[in-house]
Amino acid sequence: MFTLPDSMRTNDWFDGICDPVPLQTSTPFEVFAVRVGSTAKTLLLANESLAAADAQRRSDALATAHEQLAGPHIPALQSRGSHRGRPWLLLDAALVSNGDELLCVQADRSIKQPYAAAMGGLSAVVSMVRRIHEVIDPHTRAPYAMGTIGAANLYYDQGGGLWVLGAGDNGFARARTLLPTMLAPELALGESPTPATDIFALSALIRSMVPYVDVPEPIARVLRGDETDSWLARLTHETNARIWGVPKARRPPLALLERVFRGLLRVLGVSPSYEAHCAFIEKLLIQDEVASQPSSPRVVLELAADASWFRVQQQDTQRLGSRAPLRRVLLCLVDHAERGESCDVWRLLEAGWPGERVDPEAGANRVYAAVSTLRRMGLRSVIERFDAGYRIGPSVQIERR
Repeated sequence: MFTLPDSMRTNDWFDGICDPVPLQTSTPFEVFAVRVGSTAKTLLLANESLAAADAQRRSDALATAHEQLAGPHIPALQSRGSHRGRPWLLLDAALVSNGDELLCVQADRSIKQPYAAAMGGLSAVVSMVRRIHEVIDPHTRAPYAMGTIGAANLYYDQGGGLWVLGAGDNGFARARTLLPTMLAPELALGESPTPATDIFALSALIRSMVPYVDVPEPIARVLRGDETDSWLARLTHETNARIWGVPKARRPPLALLERVFRGLLRVLGVSPSYEAHCAFIEKLLIQDEVASQPSSPRVVLELAADASWFRVQQQDTQRLGSRAPLRRVLLCLVDHAERGESCDVWRLLEAGWPGERVDPEAGANRVYAAVSTLRRMGLRSVIERFDAGYRIGPSVQIERR
């Protein structure tokens, strides 16, 4: 069960940054969904485990990367600073989940992504990587490169849009992850990231995604080894040999591989669709919210009359303290549950932040972040997605204290 540290148990965290929702905290750079004014943003905060000099050096490099590379799928740097000696970067993107968490949802529920949708997402990643290779890193005087590529490097907004954090820094890859972070062998042995190492990592990423994608039968036959002499099998084996079996200096350029990839899809009659990829991810995000339904008619939610604390099934008590918006959102859900009703997003927005005027997208993101925090703090089996909003599950027994 996730518990916010004492230093974060406040609506106004620091420097006007509010309502932190952890997306990733076991990495060199912790990732939080936050609110600044009425707008959802993403915060990168150097982990306390980093030495001060290393944290500052890597923070400077990441800031430069996001300034230089901002564009499709890479969020722009909005501001930066330091909090209790820990460098932070504020990015202009409203992220809600990373790719590894969503793969876990797929694995748990045996869901496979349609091939055209998966190829749409992959095409977006490949195009983004090719674009960053065209930009020179002012620190190293060499082309930018991702270095490591994996599901934990990929993040998504509430609409399923894909975003990538950082370049040339492994600050967002976890040691424990469903899908390992991909990197070239020379990178693992201490060399610096280059476009050639990215080509190897992208090829490995494509292969690793096979269990989570509905692969067309012609490609499945080649991958299973059932077909070895067709044009598709020869093309696959030759391409793999040029990537996996040669030194980095002899690997083909990414632009060439991209053309081969697009030509292959045309021959197979597959039209990659980034829109379909976003729609699949958006649906997966909703399924993640309802993945844990009450498993027993005796799920008990105990809470204080003012929702300053709550407890589920006699587990550890979670204290909301001064986090007034979360307390009001929880009380709104409880009040409606006792009347047998669900609660739409706009009613929760008004309950959590009474009298505030925000645009619809920012308001929906604010409610999503609040509900995500409550679920992470122990209410995953209690709060359900329902109709156009949320509800306390009908089988949950509510006991006010």
